[in-house]
Amino acid sequence: MPVPSKERKEWSDEVRNFAALGYVPVICLIVLLLKKDHPFICFHAKQGLLICLCFFLFWYLPWIGKMLNLFLAAFMFVGLVKAKAGEYWKVPVLGNLAEKIRI
Repeated sequence: MPVPSKERKEWSDEVRNFAALGYVPVICLIVLLLKKDHPFICFHAKQGLLICLCFFLFWYLPWIGKMLNLFLAAFMFVGLVKAKAGEYWKVPVLGNLAEKIRI
């Protein structure tokens, strides 16, 4: 699904803003439902949704959950920055799972 860098399109500010909002917890679901037809926005919103779900699941684990949530927060931040820059970026491990989500 990622576009090779040679063929990468320049996305509008609106598209990049929606893609960045895809990494904000809870809002990612709204973005995914509203913009499910746009490949760039959908790519980032699916990853944001998985990060959000994992974050809430890990919240209830003792100390290991807190450590994992630090990584997820970093992934959220990097994904948000990459989406705002108009780039595709696959989150380690979760990126492959996000591609399998069909909406």
